[in-house]
Amino acid sequence: MSTVMRSSRVALHLVVTAASLLVVSSPALALDLRITGYLKSFSSVLDPPLLLDDPIEVDLPLLGRATHRLRLTTALRITRNLSLSYANDLGAEVQDRLLFLGEELPLPINQRTYRLTDPPRRLYPETLSDLSSFGATHNIDRLNLFWRLPRFDITVGRQPIAWGAARVVNPTDIFAPFTYTDLDTEDRVGVDAIRVSVPIDIYSSIDFGWVTGEDLDDETSGFFARVRTFAVGLDWSATAIRFRNNFLLGADVAGSLAGLGWWTEFAVVDPEAFLEGTEVDDYTRLSVGVDVAPFPNSYAFLEYHYNGPGTTRASEYLGRLTDIAYSEGTVYLLGKNYLAPGFVWQPQPLWSVTMGALTNLDDPSILVAPSAEVNVAPDVYLSVGAYVGFGSKPNPRVDFLAGDLRVAQSEFGTYPDIFFGSFRYYF
Repeated sequence: MSTVMRSSRVALHLVVTAASLLVVSSPALALDLRITGYLKSFSSVLDPPLLLDDPIEVDLPLLGRATHRLRLTTALRITRNLSLSYANDLGAEVQDRLLFLGEELPLPINQRTYRLTDPPRRLYPETLSDLSSFGATHNIDRLNLFWRLPRFDITVGRQPIAWGAARVVNPTDIFAPFTYTDLDTEDRVGVDAIRVSVPIDIYSSIDFGWVTGEDLDDETSGFFARVRTFAVGLDWSATAIRFRNNFLLGADVAGSLAGLGWWTEFAVVDPEAFLEGTEVDDYTRLSVGVDVAPFPNSYAFLEYHYNGPGTTRASEYLGRLTDIAYSEGTVYLLGKNYLAPGFVWQPQPLWSVTMGALTNLDDPSILVAPSAEVNVAPDVYLSVGAYVGFGSKPNPRVDFLAGDLRVAQSEFGTYPDIFFGSFRYYF
C-alpha cells in the first residue's frame, strides 16, 4: 500500500474518532441526542465431533468461549430532515486460543469486507503471537448521515444493507449475511455505502447505491439497485448487484394463501462477469418456504434451499471452498439441497421456546437447534440453546481445527456441537 493511501487511512481514522467523541459528548447537542444500547454475554462450549477410525474413536477436547459485548447507539437529530447515527461496540473474549485464530467450523463469513477503512478491530493484544486466552475488540458499526429530501432519501456512511424474503438463507443478501449458527443476529453488520431511496407510492420504492470496499476500487466494491412493489396481493422485489467483479440478478415474492404465508427468493450469479477473458459457470441459489400459526401463541415454517455452488459429494467439500461463490459470494453451505423447519411456541407472555433444524438432504446430515428464552425483568433476557449435528463423522486424518474437509463424510457431522447460554440487558 502506498504512503499516500496509508496516510489517508490514518487521517480517516482520526476524523471518525473525533466525530464520534463530539457526537457523544457535546453538551450543546444534548436536547437533540438519544443514546441507547445493550450489554450481551454469551457463554458456549464447543464439542468437536468424534473422529472415527475403526475400531477406535478419537475424542477431541472441549473448547470453551465467553464473549461480552457492550454497544452504544447514538441518534442525533440535527434538523427535522437531517440526522446522524452512530454505534460503537466494545467486546471482551475469553476463549481457547484456537478460536481466536478462527480455526473452527462452520467456516465463518468475513462480514467486514465492504468497508473503506477500519481502526484495528483487536485492541488487545496487538499481535497474534501474544494471544493467550483473552482478547478485547472494538467495532465502529454505524456512522452515517440520513437526509430526507422532497423526492428521495439519502444515507451516507456506515449502515446496514440487507434484504430478502426467505427466513433461513437469503440468496440476494450478499454484503454482510449471517450464518445459521451465528449466536448474535440482532444487528446487521454495517457496511460503508451511499444509499438512495426513492418512494414511488405508498407500496413501491426504488433503492440504489454504492457499497465501497478498501481502496475504493472495483475489486473490493459493489453497486446495487432494487425495486419493490405490491401488486395482486403480493410483495414483489427485483434486485441487481455488482459485487467485486460478479453480477447478481435476483428477485423475491411473498404473499399468503388459504391461511399459509409463503415466499420465494432466488438469485443467479455470473462470477467474474466484469473481467475479460474469464469463463466461470453461473450459479443459482433458491429459497422457497411456507409458514403458519398452527395454534395460539405459536409459529411454524418450512423452507427449502437450493445451493447451486455446492456439491452432492461430501468428498468434494474442500474443493468447493476455493470457488468464487465462497470466497466472494458469501456462500457457506457446502451441499446442494437443504430443508429447514422451524417452530416457535410462547407458552407464557415472557417465555418462548424455539426448535429449528437445517438438513443437508444429500449427505444426509442435520443440524438441530433448540433454544429457550425468558424475560426475567424489564429489558433483561436469559436464554439457553444448542446446535447439535447428526451425520457421518469425519475420518481421523481430517485436521478438524484447521478446516480440512478432504475426508468429511457429511456436512453437519463435521460441525462441532455448540451449547450456549446468554444474558442480554437493554438500556
